[in-house]
Amino acid sequence: MDIVNMNDVDYINLSANDTTKNATATQLLSRINLFYNTDNNYFGSYFKHYKDLTLESNEKTLQNLPALHYHRYLDTLLDNHLLYSMDIKSNNYYRSVGKSATQTDLNIPLTLQTSLFDEQMNIAYKTNLYAQHTDFKGKEEGSGISSDEYNSGLFARNYHAVSVSSQLTRAFGEVTHVIDFGTQYQVAGTEFENGYYDEQKNYCSDDINRFDPICEFYNIENIKENLQLYFSHYLYDISGRQIIYHKLAQNTIYEERGGQTNEIENELDYQISDNVNFYNNMFYNYEESAFSKNFNKISYANDSYNVGLSHMYKNIFLQKSAEISPITSYMTSSVGYKYNKHYSYSFRHNYDLERREKKGFEVGFLYQKRCWDFGLAYLENNRPILSRDGSSDSIYDRYVYITIRLKPIMKSDGSLSGFVYRLPDKSGENQ
Repeated sequence: MDIVNMNDVDYINLSANDTTKNATATQLLSRINLFYNTDNNYFGSYFKHYKDLTLESNEKTLQNLPALHYHRYLDTLLDNHLLYSMDIKSNNYYRSVGKSATQTDLNIPLTLQTSLFDEQMNIAYKTNLYAQHTDFKGKEEGSGISSDEYNSGLFARNYHAVSVSSQLTRAFGEVTHVIDFGTQYQVAGTEFENGYYDEQKNYCSDDINRFDPICEFYNIENIKENLQLYFSHYLYDISGRQIIYHKLAQNTIYEERGGQTNEIENELDYQISDNVNFYNNMFYNYEESAFSKNFNKISYANDSYNVGLSHMYKNIFLQKSAEISPITSYMTSSVGYKYNKHYSYSFRHNYDLERREKKGFEVGFLYQKRCWDFGLAYLENNRPILSRDGSSDSIYDRYVYITIRLKPIMKSDGSLSGFVYRLPDKSGENQ
């Protein structure tokens, strides 16, 4: 259960920076998740309610009430040569005014695999069967779109992938070295569409029209012919603890005009000692001759302390303007201290190097018992807000955050879900 109640628009950004979980920075999300899990099957039911703070009425806001989910975990047949799983999810998208829909997705990946040359080489063929059905309800109002353009429809397709790989292992004294390298070729298979998917395919497949109202329920991504080359290796100590993980991956996407080399990825995870870890993940863009992403983090952890320092750099290679800042560059520092099994303390500071300003600050404590938790935190955050006249602004806000968790009903993963009080702004900017 995750019920959020807050007295300002922008605080939702403190809960998570994943817009797929929280919709947008101007929406509040309340949700209840129910699930039943076994070794082979997973059943879930999810309820999500959104409140759009940019609208006077919430009647046109799309809700997801409920979503039903079934997942069959990975299983094998034919002496482990055939691998299969299945996933079905049905979302009931509902709004009081405007178009609603029930959208159901079916995904069945099948893999046939074997090894050659005394298990020195692994080959696999994978086919993925996917289908989506959308049943529309209600009437579209005020968008200039005829109801005839919303015909219930079915989309189905499969795609194929062939991979060849090898894994080599050798021990050197107390250290074991594992090398894994290979290639995978992926190509689209057959497709079938009718109704909405056939009528809107050409229009909604264009990124320019992605936010058009008629494309609101169109979420089909094209399968591109591509070739991936990858190389990774690991070092383990005598106890099986990973010391080093390193990966290089290169994708080549084939289009009508020929092959286009995508970005190359480099990932490194280095356990320097029992307590110190370094992680790096970066992408290099050939066309721009520059890094599009570079993330570095060094951390120290023991039974009592957890200290981290990270830097994120990202470049989307667009022209800089008043509305667009193509470069993101910020530092994050965090300290966690566990005093005993009941009391723990936390500190976090975010600084934007590109804008040369503090982006966030947090200090707090958490008291934990077997059946319940209680926490108190003070937070500062520089986020966009919605003023009373409906215009957008940006301001530095301060909050007192109270956490109360009743286990096992409420989440205990450290995410923010509780009661928030926004401290008044003495400067008068928020009045």
